[in-house]
Amino acid sequence: MLQDQPVKPPPGWPKLPQSTKQPPNDAKCPDSFLIAARGSGENPVDAPNNLNRKGEKSALSVMYDQLNSPKGTTGVHGSDYPAKKALVFATESNLFSKSLSPSAKDAAKKLVKVLRAQVEACEGQKIYLAGYSQGAAIIREVLNSAPELHDSISGIVLFGDAVLFGKKLPSGLEHKTLNICVAGDPVCVVAPENWNSCLAYSPSCPHFSYATKPEDGPSQASVAAALITCEPCRLPITPGASAPRLGPRG
Repeated sequence: MLQDQPVKPPPGWPKLPQSTKQPPNDAKCPDSFLIAARGSGENPVDAPNNLNRKGEKSALSVMYDQLNSPKGTTGVHGSDYPAKKALVFATESNLFSKSLSPSAKDAAKKLVKVLRAQVEACEGQKIYLAGYSQGAAIIREVLNSAPELHDSISGIVLFGDAVLFGKKLPSGLEHKTLNICVAGDPVCVVAPENWNSCLAYSPSCPHFSYATKPEDGPSQASVAAALITCEPCRLPITPGASAPRLGPRG
């Protein structure tokens, strides 16, 4: 898992390549497609694409805006499930059986159908999966439920993954997964010392920082979009690693 450090290329690496995508000729099958699941409490009210609350940026909406540049090059399906608040999700999930709450499991089942339909309809399209918080657990459920579709997925991004809940990421997907966990996030680094700034849903809670642009660089979501689409890069999950290892794909 990548944690405790902002996700950025190691010192000395050249800048990541800029997108050279062109607007698609066929709007039904753009160059790429994002399938995403929001986090706890991120219930949209007329928000576009089911990626965020109305009027607010989220890790998923920031990531999609970058993937969809120029506009029309990336399609999107955001799960329309009721993203229940964290305490409700936790109490309705089963830590021992690794079973997600009923609403989260239903969301995963629907996203599997979306993924399968997209693979069948748009051969060769680059498909990305992304989830934030509770949504990251849902993406893991999708991947565990549809191993036959793994080869059709180009990249996976998990922001602030709710690691206590649901099944682990299936093996064999390490080379195409970026698991982003910032320092002090109690959802993906479960430790008592990380809860102080998050118990009252304070804006200073690290769990809410993935879409925020820091003074010294781009947001975690923007970096994720750049890395996950970088063809010559490799994006492994390495337990204990402090930064992504970049290198030629093998």
